[in-house]
Amino acid sequence: MHRLLREQESQLEHLREEVVLAGQPQAMRWLKAGKRWLDELLRHYVTPALYFCLLPLLWPGQTLGKRLLGLRVQELSGKPMTLMLGFRRFGGYAAATVTGGIGLLQILWDPNRQGLQDKTAHTVVIDVRGQQPPAPALQATPQENSSLD
Repeated sequence: MHRLLREQESQLEHLREEVVLAGQPQAMRWLKAGKRWLDELLRHYVTPALYFCLLPLLWPGQTLGKRLLGLRVQELSGKPMTLMLGFRRFGGYAAATVTGGIGLLQILWDPNRQGLQDKTAHTVVIDVRGQQPPAPALQATPQENSSLD
C-alpha cells in the first residue's frame, strides 16, 4: 500500500513539473509583452511628459530647445508656467500630433502664432532674446565725502 502511494505521489510530482514547464513559455511571453509595454510607455509618454512638464518649471517656461533659441512659454495673462499648464500643453501636443501634425503647423497661419498645444493651455511662446533681465533695485549706500576731511 505504501509502495502504491509513493508511486502515485511520484507520478503526481512528475505531472506538476510538466505543468510548470508547459506554462513557462506562455508566462515568458506575458513577461516580454509587459516589458515591451512598459518600455513603450516610458519612451512615448513618461519621458516626454517629464521633458515638457517639469523642465519648464526648472527653467521658467523653457525646455532645452526653447532655452537654446531664446524662447519662453508663459500663460496669456503673463503668469509663469505651472505644472498644470505643462500637463495641459503636453495634452495639446498629443492632440496636435493626432491631427496629423496640423495642430503643430497651425502656428504658420494663426495670427497669434499659437499651436493647438498653446490654445489648449492658454499659453503663448515669446521671444526673450532681446529682453534684459530686470535690474536689481538700487540700494541707498552711505557715501564717504572725502572733501570734508
